[in-house]
Amino acid sequence: MPPCLAWWRRPARGCWLRYAQSVGIDPLDLNFSTVRDFLTVTPGSKSTQQRRLSALRKLAEVAAIADPGNPFRKAAYDSLKLFKSKYAATDTGQERQRRALSPAEADRLLREAQRRVAEAEDHERIKAKRDYAIVATLLLTGLRRAELAALRWRDIDFANGVITVRHGKGDKAREAAIYSQAALEALKAWQREQPPGYNYVVVRVRRGGVFTGDRPVDTTTIWRVVASLAKAAGLGHLKPHDLRRTLATELLATGDAVHHVQAQLGHENASTTLDNYAVSVDARQRRKAGRVRYG
Repeated sequence: MPPCLAWWRRPARGCWLRYAQSVGIDPLDLNFSTVRDFLTVTPGSKSTQQRRLSALRKLAEVAAIADPGNPFRKAAYDSLKLFKSKYAATDTGQERQRRALSPAEADRLLREAQRRVAEAEDHERIKAKRDYAIVATLLLTGLRRAELAALRWRDIDFANGVITVRHGKGDKAREAAIYSQAALEALKAWQREQPPGYNYVVVRVRRGGVFTGDRPVDTTTIWRVVASLAKAAGLGHLKPHDLRRTLATELLATGDAVHHVQAQLGHENASTTLDNYAVSVDARQRRKAGRVRYG
């Protein structure tokens, strides 16, 4: 921490100090999640929020330099570089549109999907297993819904917990880690229900558990599955992209390197995400390094 109280007397720094004390966190506990929460609940104009963000970035940088042996300090500083002024809370309500579930909320969504599998009648259990595989995969890989819709079984390496996305945004291929055994087991359980020889992971199922052929669902079906489960879990309106954002926020909050998160999500625009980072390690190493608190 800076050596004297005078350092905290600048408005932006003092505002953060008062917030940290009010919620019971260390003022140096700076990461994507804590700063996002601070900017969300602290009113201010866009320029005021940008000054606050700049001050906290500087504090995170100083903390990383002062404690070079602590990888979490560097990861926290890197994560704050992702922020742009448009993420700051304003009176327009834009921040509320960018939703990420807390770990407890993510687990509620997964438990609701599991409950449907457990309580479904025999003829409806097949569809419930598919829907559980959908939300578990979205939450624990960060795939876009179009990427999930196009996914084939050959693209899943169950032994290593890795998915190959062959045609991501911009037609870019990448490997994505599956960050929990829960998602792997959900996918395996769903695969066992499919007729032999099916290639696509997410296919249509009619009422009564009737398969309609080896054709992928459209992205609207995935949207509806997420919305239905979220409503039943008491989470309100939830979009598939919110599950992708949830994984990114969780990985950054638990100290994963920002360039790992970039590689996981398939972000290409370095000017807005990872201007100064090294090339990521491969998906198998990311799976070992990344930690999530749900699933």
